Amino acid sequence: MEFAELAGILLGDGGISNTQVRITISALVDRQYAKFISKLVYNVFGEHPSVFERLEDNTINLTVSGIALVELLLKWGFVKGNKIVQEIDFPQWIWSDRQFQKACIRGLIDTDGGLYFHRHWVKGIRYRNLGLCFSSGSKPLLNSVSKVLNDYNIIHSLDKKGRLYIYSLEQIKKYFSIFGTNNSKNKHKIDYHLKYNRVIDKAIKGGVG
Repeated sequence: MEFAELAGILLGDGGISNTQVRITISALVDRQYAKFISKLVYNVFGEHPSVFERLEDNTINLTVSGIALVELLLKWGFVKGNKIVQEIDFPQWIWSDRQFQKACIRGLIDTDGGLYFHRHWVKGIRYRNLGLCFSSGSKPLLNSVSKVLNDYNIIHSLDKKGRLYIYSLEQIKKYFSIFGTNNSKNKHKIDYHLKYNRVIDKAIKGGVG
């Protein structure tokens, strides 16, 4: 399962060159997640990645070098270079096991997806709602994620800009109960949303401006 989850991370925020495998995540919100990825890389590849923080763009790069490693990943269905131009998709072996699919999607959503808050007015009351979004410039990858979610009867939508949304709180809770997350920022957001009042404002004298 660990390789399948790492596969999702590589499909999301990873990149493969002729000699290196690199994962780039946010230094602002994914610092704890970087520790998880580092351990996962070691468990799968048997080597600790080098970790370098780029202050100019607030990113953390985790890198493992080695031509043999790159060649091995290519044999397992990964691609070098621009993932979007090559329209990446799940490596074929992911489809051989539903647990692989779940782990791969967990890695994808934990990197290229996540929870967000959106707000709207209803009858003079402003509510805070929770949504889940996953985005990808690769249509085959987006469709594969959608297919697996459909297999688990998770209601979601796709737009024309390469984004997948889950809007219903019950469906979001269902997603996390099935797929889980190893990115603490997701755990914190959903815990906050469930704990605190979702009515965040009320209009005065029946108007909202």
